[in-house]
Order: sequence, then structure tokens, then C-alpha cells
Amino acid sequence: MAAFLQSLRQYALLLPRYTIMACTWILFNTMAWAWWLFNNRRWGPVPQIRDPLLLKSATQLARMVRSREMTSSEIVNRFIARIEEVNPHIQAIVYTMYDAARATARDVDRVIAEGLAESDEYCVERRPLLGVPFTVKEAFELNGMPNSSGLVARRSVCSNRSAPCVRHLIDAGAIPVAGTNCSELCMWFETSNRLYGRTCNPYDVRRIVGGSSGGEAAIVAAGGSPFGVAADVGGSIRMPAFFNGVFGHKASPGLVSNLGQWPAARENTVGRRLLASGPICHHAEDLPLLVHVMSRQWKYCDDDDNQLVNDETCCYDDHKIYYSGEADDQASAPININLTKDTVLSHLTVVSVEDDCGYWLTSSVDPNLKAAQLRLCDHLETVGARVRHVTFHRFKYAIPMWLEAMKDMHGPLFATLMGHDKGTINPFWEFLKWILQLSDHTLPAIGLALLEKLERMQPSRVAEKARQHLKRLRTELLALLDDHSVLLYPSHPLVAPRHNEPLFTPMNYAYTAVFNALGFPVTQCPLGLTKEGLPLGVQVVAAPARDHLTLAVAQEIERKFGGWHPPGHGLVDIN
Repeated sequence: MAAFLQSLRQYALLLPRYTIMACTWILFNTMAWAWWLFNNRRWGPVPQIRDPLLLKSATQLARMVRSREMTSSEIVNRFIARIEEVNPHIQAIVYTMYDAARATARDVDRVIAEGLAESDEYCVERRPLLGVPFTVKEAFELNGMPNSSGLVARRSVCSNRSAPCVRHLIDAGAIPVAGTNCSELCMWFETSNRLYGRTCNPYDVRRIVGGSSGGEAAIVAAGGSPFGVAADVGGSIRMPAFFNGVFGHKASPGLVSNLGQWPAARENTVGRRLLASGPICHHAEDLPLLVHVMSRQWKYCDDDDNQLVNDETCCYDDHKIYYSGEADDQASAPININLTKDTVLSHLTVVSVEDDCGYWLTSSVDPNLKAAQLRLCDHLETVGARVRHVTFHRFKYAIPMWLEAMKDMHGPLFATLMGHDKGTINPFWEFLKWILQLSDHTLPAIGLALLEKLERMQPSRVAEKARQHLKRLRTELLALLDDHSVLLYPSHPLVAPRHNEPLFTPMNYAYTAVFNALGFPVTQCPLGLTKEGLPLGVQVVAAPARDHLTLAVAQEIERKFGGWHPPGHGLVDIN
């Protein structure tokens, strides 16, 4: 009898916790359904792409410039014209530098006309992107351009230099034409802020573009740019690329410099693992080149500020990547990763994981996404790959694992970043101001500042449990993912939600954030469109320093599934 009473007492203690969980789940889902019913109107995509030039890859465009098939000036002007056509619909571009871009394009045309394209200064190896336009996320420094990250308090801040990865692209011959919108302080997966407003999805403008690099993915998907520069701390490259039906790559930690963006990731071991800069682009064939040029291993751009922190020695031993003295934490990639290493698909083992095993605050994976992932598995089997369907129960702890990793960066409080030069904000006061429409901050940013206060009050045993889950999951995955293995995982549980819906499903970013906490390279790949014309996709994951595997699979996915399908069912034949 005593044992029975003891058990009853234990269940009684758990009852309030599970009651709160159930009520929260019911509240979020009820609000989401109410929002869907209230906003269930069909809005169309942006105008169709009618200029076939806009469908070309960056690699093709550079080849056309060198062969004199097309001048750089004509290419730049036609992409600018597309930006001007679509930006009123999607509001992805927040600043332009058209005059400077046109002047640079004229210089390129002069070099080509004078026959200097094969000289040491302008050869293909030295300038592989000669004459190709691109766009840059506003959170990155670009000399002379705004760098606010959507924060009203930084509206007058302009950069006096360019971020290393942006500088590399410019040095490789690419031409920046505009800057793109991001979520406030790059910490929410809907791109909206009080400085620049909200960016809309080119496939259906009532839907989100993801965040924080949503403006970048939207303008690339709409045909306004062949590629762009983005960054990813919890899915900020991959979610926008997924919602907008394009490719995005989160590189192995340390491969691409994260310097020159605001807010800056803390340059400690955890910070280098969490944040990854990389490209968003139309075509998978561009990914190896873009990642290589943006990376620290791009030999033609000497960056004094691009060295490893504190001159630590980066080690590479049996595919386990770490800094000296930190062998248990795969924190940074070696400087040399062969991104074009031959990958024989018939030798691959493909591990397919269909969901996170049901974390109570994440949505169930859309059946369309599960079906698309299964179609991909079937195709990879036909080319000789071995496919395994596996379940990892620890994926359900993605949010606590990521939150603990963010805390372990030991960076400034989010509320302090929001205050900028005025000190730490009071999120409770800001929430009251927001209700009265007097706040300079978005509701998600205020909510994150509130969550930060509550999260730091949790017992240390909870934090330690999350760290242990992360360590064990990393060990399990590293044991499974060798030099001939990749993992498939949903990019998000839902196709592009409607505006503001993420407020009711705020933890759905778990599907991307888990790989930031783990420090694994990931390529987001489009898998066609739903019947409603919305993008489908999947994440292709590999162990650190094996980016070449995900990039090779991405190219096969593009070959089979068509890659980027321009919005509005416009032109899709790029030949």
C-alpha cells in the first residue's frame, strides 16, 4: 500500500507539468487553425520569369561573359530589371548599388574587349565569377552600405569594410548589386522587422520566406539574383532556401569565415560550431565553387583578420575535427576540404530519418514532405545507393540542445543586443509598448528576450541533461556517417506557412537547429512543388569535413527532380 501511495504521489507531482504541456499544445494549435481560417485566401505568385537569361547558373553566366556571348553590363542590367519588377511584390531588397554595379560591369566588359581575360590577373582560376551579379544579406558588412540587421537603433550604421566571405566573391569577379532583408537581429524564422518591413514568398506572397536570410532566398527564387550571401545559426540559410525552393549550404564549421556580420557570433569553440556562413543559389552546380570562393581556403584573397582565433592549431585526425586540446568537440573544419572530390553515388549509404520522433512542441511532418523524401530514397536506390530508414529518438531534444549550445557561446544577452547603445532593454516593458504599437521591436524579438530570462532560470540539471543528449547524439551520428554516408532529414515539418503562423509553432525550427548544435555540414535541396505550387525540400547531412558528399547528392537531386522551379510556373528549361 505504501508503494502504491508513493507512486501516486510521484504521478501527482508530474500532473501540473503535463497539464501545462497539453494546454500549451492545444492553445498553439487552436490559434494556428483560427489564423488559417481567417487568412484562407489564395494570393498568387510574383510575375513569371520571361527572360531565359535569369534562369542561368552563375557558372553559365561567367562562361557567357568570357566567351563574349553576353556582356557583363547586359547581364547586370537584366537582373536589375528583374529586381525592379518583383521587389514591389516581395520586398526582399533593402538597399541597392546599381550605379556602382553598372560601373564595375563596364570595367569587366573593357577587360574582355581588350583580350585580357586569359591574363594572370583575370584568368578563370583567379576570377571564376567574372562579371556575375549577386546579392548580400544586410547583416553582412559591405563597404559603404547599411548594416543594421533590421534593428531600428542601427538605422544609421553603415559599413566601412566588407566581410571576408563577401570580399572573396568580389575578388573572384562577382558584382554586388543589392542588399537583402533579414529578421530582427537575425533570430527568427520569419523575415520581418520594424526598419524594413516584411518580405513575402515569391510563390505565394501571403506566405513567409523564412529567416533570418529570407530576403536573400526570396530574391534568388524570384530570379532577381543568381546567388547570394547568407548565414545560418539555427537554420537561417536552410529554412529560407527550403521555403523558397532553392539551394543553400551550411558548411562545416570554420570553413567559411563568420567575421564581418552583426550580430557577431562569439568566436569561441561553440560559436564557431553554431554559426556558418554560406551561399543560397539557383543551381546545385554552383555550390562547390561558391563555397570554395567564400571559404578560408580561397588563396587569392589575403585576410589578416581571417585567421583562426588565437592562432589555435586546427587538427584533422580520422575525420574527427577539433582544435588542439578540444578533441571531444568537433568545433572547426580543417582549412583544406576538397569540395569537388569524386563521389560515387552507387557506393553511398543513405540514412533516411523521417521526423524528430514527436517533440511535443513541433508540428508533425507534412505528408507531402515525407512522400517527397521517400521518392528521393527510391531514386537513390535505383542509382545503386544503399538506403536505410532509421529513427533517432534524441532528435526530439533538438530545441534544448540548441538552446544550451547558444548559452555556451557566452555572448551578450539578446536583450542587450536589442538595446544596442542604450543598454539592455526590459522585455516586459517592451511587450507593453508593443501592445500599444509604440515599440521599435517585433513581437518575436521581444518574446525571445523574455524566453532568455526564463531559460537562464532553469535548474542546472536540465542544462546538463541537454548537453549529454547532444554529446550522445553526436557520437551516434559520427559512428554512422563515414566517408561514404549521408543522412536525409526534413528541412521543416511544414511547407511555407502563412505570415505570422510561426508565432503559433515557434519550435519548428528544431529541424534545422539540431545540426548547428552538432556542427555538421548540410545542404538544403528542393524536391519540386506541391499541387498548390509550394516548394518541397530535404536536408542532406554529412559528418564534418565531408561537405563534398552533400554537394554531390545535391547535384544528383537537381538532375532528377529539376532543382529550382521558378515561381508562377514560368520557364524551367535552362538549356
